[in-house]
Amino acid sequence: MPHRRKLLFCSAHCYVDPTSGAVVSAHDLLRLLQAENWDCRALCGASFDDPKQNLAGALALRELPYSGNITLDGIPVIVDENVTNPKAVSPEAMNAFVASLEQILREDRPDVVLTFGGNAIGRRIIAAVSAQKIPIVFWLRNTSYSSKDLFDKVDCSIVPSQFTADFYARTLGINCTAIEPPFLLERVHCESLERKYLTFVTPLPQKGVFVFARIASELRRLRPDIPIVVVEGRGDRAWLNKTGLDLSHVEILPKTRDPRDFLRITRALLLPSLWHETFGRVAAEAMFNGIPVLGSSRGGIPETFGKAGFVFDVPAHYTPESRRVATVADVAPWTQEIIRLWDDADYYAGAQQRSIDRAKELTPEVLLPKYLAVLDEISGLRRSV
Repeated sequence: MPHRRKLLFCSAHCYVDPTSGAVVSAHDLLRLLQAENWDCRALCGASFDDPKQNLAGALALRELPYSGNITLDGIPVIVDENVTNPKAVSPEAMNAFVASLEQILREDRPDVVLTFGGNAIGRRIIAAVSAQKIPIVFWLRNTSYSSKDLFDKVDCSIVPSQFTADFYARTLGINCTAIEPPFLLERVHCESLERKYLTFVTPLPQKGVFVFARIASELRRLRPDIPIVVVEGRGDRAWLNKTGLDLSHVEILPKTRDPRDFLRITRALLLPSLWHETFGRVAAEAMFNGIPVLGSSRGGIPETFGKAGFVFDVPAHYTPESRRVATVADVAPWTQEIIRLWDDADYYAGAQQRSIDRAKELTPEVLLPKYLAVLDEISGLRRSV
């Protein structure tokens, strides 16, 4: 019988975080690997992207009992509740976390460890795994890493786009393997669609809330019949109030761990991000359902879209740190495209088909072999201590 390979996901970031795209991708990958006869497990901290989130709330969303030891979709997960902020972990909590990791490495030696996070605890994770001569895959999911030495003992760095690979080749001089994030189709594919709303997810400055606000305001003036919904995530409705525009016509949906809750009612999706998105995960989830996406040209968004979607340049003075509401002129191309998608059935059908075609390039049948090829290659790098 073939050897059942083992993978350990280890990070200070909580494996049950419902608002972290990186965590959702890790969850989807481990699920897919389980189906390929990999034995997967996770050791994580209780750090969440949303500072208002905690372990109890995240487990309640998944209807799981409150515990530091859980099984999520068949994958055993140990959560260290003393590790809540990777930037401020006490020496005692860090030592205890690393001791737990070292025990797992000794007693249930994995073939590969998958990790992300570049703070002190992330370095300790890499050092502990490297000391046991176990291959390490680092998942680089944003453009915030600035220390080349973090990757000295990493065997492979995977990034979600060629944009990200080029970024780190240029800034840190490291070679990365570009593979789009994996997707469990059962988690994103809607059985039926209402195709009713223009949808914007996670109202935050870096996600383009001040661009969205002007688009929504203009549509209220030009086409009040187009319904708009905002889905809360790490950012909530408070950011809409900070734009200074009257957005009382915009409906609000609470954050959800199931993107189908808003995808099934979406006709078109907005992604006006102002930071360097390494990949537009919510855009891909929309395209799996044939939903056209309109996004900015920042970062890896155009690469995510491929030949689908609609890409718009946003003037450079709109940054993740700025709080400037976009001008009417700056959003005019967006509003014109939205109105055409609402009014021209043939035009919408063409955009819908391009979305479906792009999504076919992101299915597990296409992406999982790429991950397996990387894991197969590095899992034989260091087998004996």
